[in-house]
Amino acid sequence: MTSTTTPRLLAIAALAAGAAALPAAAQAGTVTSAHLDWTQANVYDLAGSKTWLGYATSKAPLNALGTATPIAPATGDTVTPDSPKGASVFYTTSFPSTSGSYDATDGTGTIELDGGLSFVAPPPPDGHGFDISIEQPQLVLDGLSGELYASGKGSTDSGTYDRSAPLFDLDLSDASVTIKADGSRVIGPIVPSIATAKTAFPNNYAVGAGPDRSPNTFGSFSLTVKTNGGDQGPKGDAGATGATGATGATGAAGAPGAAGANGKDGASTTIRTVQAVLAKAPYKGSASRKVTVYSTKNKKLASGTLKGRVLKVTLASKVTSLSGKVKVKVTGAKSSKTVSIPS
Repeated sequence: MTSTTTPRLLAIAALAAGAAALPAAAQAGTVTSAHLDWTQANVYDLAGSKTWLGYATSKAPLNALGTATPIAPATGDTVTPDSPKGASVFYTTSFPSTSGSYDATDGTGTIELDGGLSFVAPPPPDGHGFDISIEQPQLVLDGLSGELYASGKGSTDSGTYDRSAPLFDLDLSDASVTIKADGSRVIGPIVPSIATAKTAFPNNYAVGAGPDRSPNTFGSFSLTVKTNGGDQGPKGDAGATGATGATGATGAAGAPGAAGANGKDGASTTIRTVQAVLAKAPYKGSASRKVTVYSTKNKKLASGTLKGRVLKVTLASKVTSLSGKVKVKVTGAKSSKTVSIPS
């Protein structure tokens, strides 16, 4: 298997076929199988690494004394205060899919998942008294970003929350994509941070909490997904047509060829679509404009749209990145604007 890491903070992943060894790129399709794996280290070092799982199941000196338990049909280990701990001790919960769609050409899709994960601790003085669950997640991907919605028990006044707001924001800027021979794709690491405060987690967990600790406060996700538009192995040759009979009638059709074997694992994917947030909008107003991007030497680099400060374009052939000073020209305009794109 091969994969590529794409560390671009201002980009939308498009899983286009960029290498000759890559099978035909899959198109948008219905998800036929998928699962989301949530992995967290079981560590809470007051002077170092901290994770939510490590806190929830901690013994002295924190004494949260909680237990993390998968909710069927999700699967994984049950983690207790007596479970092994440490920055290199990881536990994974796997959520199976029930439905969804995914487009591998631009990394967008919505996938419904089943099951859940609960964190329960006894009330004081025997523990920290929380009852939290993340149930029936919905994964929404948009290239190198996304959201995870869920429902369950949490820190709201009613004691429950729903999918009216995202639970986690998702960062795929360091994710890699592995294309397997059966057409499925493995995408990860997907890094979560809190998108909406006062939902599942305690009130002191603010929006954005997560990536500022090592390892990440809420660990990471990995998505394995296959659609009915996935890559397929080569088909067998059709059977030959029978010879024409002496009387002029056509002979019977030959038997169909055997189905071909699955193709080999795909080669590395490449980013073809880029989103950049400019320091200053080159045009007034918030209308979306069709634009072409050129180098300062008037070489075409990309084309797409510009809305305010947000530039979203598809790279031209053989162009692998977009940064520094470039010219942006609105379709139909006589002149261009020079802007700087962050690295």
